[in-house]
Amino acid sequence: MKFLALAFLVCVLALVVAQKKKGEGDKDAKEEDDTPKCGAWEVWRCASTNCSETTCEVPTLGHHCAKDCEEGCFCDDGFFRDDLGNCVTWDHCTRE
Repeated sequence: MKFLALAFLVCVLALVVAQKKKGEGDKDAKEEDDTPKCGAWEVWRCASTNCSETTCEVPTLGHHCAKDCEEGCFCDDGFFRDDLGNCVTWDHCTRE
């Protein structure tokens, strides 16, 4: 009888552990799904409000960036925000 009780407890413990791990995996998947989708050559990240991304007009970031964090879609490394709001390579920036 003790053996059956022990076997039952082991099964219950295994089910509890399995459910906990399943719940953690669902949470991670949900967090990934909550991240907004960005456009072409954009990435979702947290960036300083005054050093968030390079643009065709201001192709370099400042040296003194604020320590705040603004989450959003920003141009990926090597791309610049143009006048139309698109991320483009330097060659595609229109210059006057």
